[in-house]
Amino acid sequence: MEKNIQKSNLNHDDTRCAIDTTIGKTLSYPLPVTAFNPKQCHKIMGTFLSLALPRSGIVRSAARQIVHSPFEVMGFGYDDMDMDQLAEHIMIMIDHGNGKTVTGKLIRTLAEGMHIEIGFRGDLMKTPHKKIRWSEHTWLRNTLEGMISIKVHLKTTLPILQTWKEDDVFIMEEIQKLHCFNSSEMKIINEVRMHIGRYYIQ
Repeated sequence: MEKNIQKSNLNHDDTRCAIDTTIGKTLSYPLPVTAFNPKQCHKIMGTFLSLALPRSGIVRSAARQIVHSPFEVMGFGYDDMDMDQLAEHIMIMIDHGNGKTVTGKLIRTLAEGMHIEIGFRGDLMKTPHKKIRWSEHTWLRNTLEGMISIKVHLKTTLPILQTWKEDDVFIMEEIQKLHCFNSSEMKIINEVRMHIGRYYIQ
């Protein structure tokens, strides 16, 4: 995406107007369905701002905290792509999470599948996803990681994984405690676990 960003001949005022009404909207429009991680968002925004800031009369090396702060607190009011994407995702989860819409059903199906893939006990919303190296990067995982980073939690009615006996243990939880497998090996172990259809042992 960042390769498509090119220079223009607009003056400072026209550049800022274009950023707020057209160019910026091009970046923000797809955010509800994207799953960019923070590093990818910063790379895209870094390329965008390296061109947009000088054309707006702002030094290119301006602190990003100031660049993304609103005008009301003496900031420059540029959108933060990472935070905008997270906000869009959270709103979708709130609006559709328990709904009977196609989006709601898709989110719940994705969440249930993710819970099985992870193989951990408890609330999916509170799972330490950054420590789980064997699950795939998805829209939902990216959103949950972002929510945890800003300490936002949504209550959910999703079913949780259960064991039959009190002394049953979750396979992936126990393997993770060993700290002797790398990410690739953990993914292979988890694939075998899912293939045999077990998430706990007695």
